[in-house]
Amino acid sequence: MSDEAPALVGFTFVVLTAHPEETVAFWRDVLGGTVESTSSTELGEMTILEVGPGRVEILGVPRERAPEPARSVQVALTVDDVAAWHARLVEHGARVTYGPSTLDSGGASLGTADPNGVLISFFAPPPEP
Repeated sequence: MSDEAPALVGFTFVVLTAHPEETVAFWRDVLGGTVESTSSTELGEMTILEVGPGRVEILGVPRERAPEPARSVQVALTVDDVAAWHARLVEHGARVTYGPSTLDSGGASLGTADPNGVLISFFAPPPEP
């Protein structure tokens, strides 16, 4: 048995929501995502967005099938400029849940949530000496 895991070639974050239009608008307009594709599936309407180096899949489901967001999970985005993201969130009317804050390490952080309550943090690493 090998301790080395097989290679991962990508990562997609999936949001199941009863509010797909609002959710797509947030990930596209506020976070700057680009719609890659839209399609209908057995489960509901699906929109895939490229957001920075990652992907987000928004799956519209009936209200009774839309789960509550998991509070033990959040999307963490590494950025160059937390202050610029704070300004963008405020400009777009997004709710800022914390920050911007300077961390003991010298980095900075900021938090928001999408229309479903999915927690999103922005983190800028400390400047290199």
